[in-house]
Amino acid sequence: MAMLRAGKQVIQALGSRVPSSSTYSKQLHASPGSKKIVGVFYKANEYAAMNPNFVGCAEGGLGIREWLESQGHQYIVTDDKEGPSCELEKHIPDLHVLISTPFHPAYVTAERIKKAKNLQLLLTAGIGSDHIDLPLPRSLEATPSQ
Repeated sequence: MAMLRAGKQVIQALGSRVPSSSTYSKQLHASPGSKKIVGVFYKANEYAAMNPNFVGCAEGGLGIREWLESQGHQYIVTDDKEGPSCELEKHIPDLHVLISTPFHPAYVTAERIKKAKNLQLLLTAGIGSDHIDLPLPRSLEATPSQ
């Protein structure tokens, strides 16, 4: 259920509304321009290989890659989130959406938020937001959501 809500939050952040499943497919094309979406998830390794429907990991990428890319968005998934030269740090300056999970959180500090000049949505695919410096995204008009 949390993964479905996460997908809906991404769609809403990209300019679409998802009021019901009947209008879902019509609104997939309403996104204004291409967005850069970065997902930070843990590697499930052989478990992901044995369970192709397991989407809450780096290999599964929430199951939204095909749709996002078909809409012209760039979707980057990584498990590398720590240290000044990690994969996540490379994408922070120009990302629009950052998706993380409570099981492998990308700590969104004030320093990272200030670097993210295009940030529109901080999404936790699950429950919990203790890894986000909450007052700052609100002051910058970015939406923290879960």
